[in-house]
Parts: sequence; C-alpha cells; structure tokens
Amino acid sequence: MFEATDILTEADINILAIYCDTLMDYKSFKAQVKKHGIMIGGKINPAIREKQKSAELLNKLANQLGLTPTARASMAINLGSQGESNDDEEF
Repeated sequence: MFEATDILTEADINILAIYCDTLMDYKSFKAQVKKHGIMIGGKINPAIREKQKSAELLNKLANQLGLTPTARASMAINLGSQGESNDDEEF
C-alpha cells in the first residue's frame, strides 16, 4: 500500500514527532468528550475546544509533511518541474 520515498528526511523528524504527539492529544480529547459529553456543569466541555485546536494543527503539520492528497500533488508538481531541463538553452 505504501511505497518508500525520499521525500521525508532527517530534518522532518521534529515535525513528525510533533505530529505524533498532537495526534495522541487529539485522541485523548476525543475520548474525554466521549466520556464526559459535550456539556459539563452547564458549560461546553473544554476538551472540545482543545480537540478542535489539535485538529487544526494536525492538518497544518500533515500538509507540511506531505500527508494529504493536496500536499502530495503539490510536491509532485514541484519535483517534476525541478527534474525538467530547458532544451532551448542549448541553442
């Protein structure tokens, strides 16, 4: 299903680690909402807001890491244009 690529490098390790930590936070907030419900003591469960923040950060990091279809398509276009040579320069 997945193929090895040379897109991620050692420089991406920190971003990948943050992505993994944020994913665990998201899952924790999701479990808290499931356990305690949307409302706690007549107020919105604070885990909902944190879950939303985590989801936004996950999306941002996923794009940076090329984990979304749009990011991969953009990377393919950029990688393809880098490999093309301009034959007109020879003449």
